[in-house]
Amino acid sequence: MPQLAIRLILAWAVVQAAGSVLILGLDRLATVPLTWMLYWTGLTGAGFVAVRMLIYATLGCFRQAGLDVRPVAVVGCGDHYHRIVSDIEANATSGFRIAARLDWKSGEAAEAPRSSAPVFHQLDALAAHVRETAIGELWLALPLSEERLMRRCVETVSYTHLTL
Repeated sequence: MPQLAIRLILAWAVVQAAGSVLILGLDRLATVPLTWMLYWTGLTGAGFVAVRMLIYATLGCFRQAGLDVRPVAVVGCGDHYHRIVSDIEANATSGFRIAARLDWKSGEAAEAPRSSAPVFHQLDALAAHVRETAIGELWLALPLSEERLMRRCVETVSYTHLTL
């Protein structure tokens, strides 16, 4: 959350600086008091940060309670896949819940993440499960060397209302 506040403050300062340059460039006779400009920038920036933090905290509470959570299916293999699954499972406020997984190379040495979601080893079985349970998103966590599997995933979900 602190990184979000810092990014928001920096973005607001850039916008205010650009606006000030534009105002002074368009009308050189305008005398805008510097103290008023600083107060305006500080108060509106603080308001933006406070509202944004309140919204994030409220959404976090909703998501921890199981509301406003989108179910996703994850297809993947390797460390990147395991890290994505672990991160989503560990962060209840992310807004996503893994509803199904396809572990393409389940015989790898890396330990598979613990998840309550069903694990599939065949794309057709995962596709049937996604259709039955109305999962709205399919995430691909595959290396580029798995181009054939990516193509099969795209072809499998190309005529559905699934976001890839």
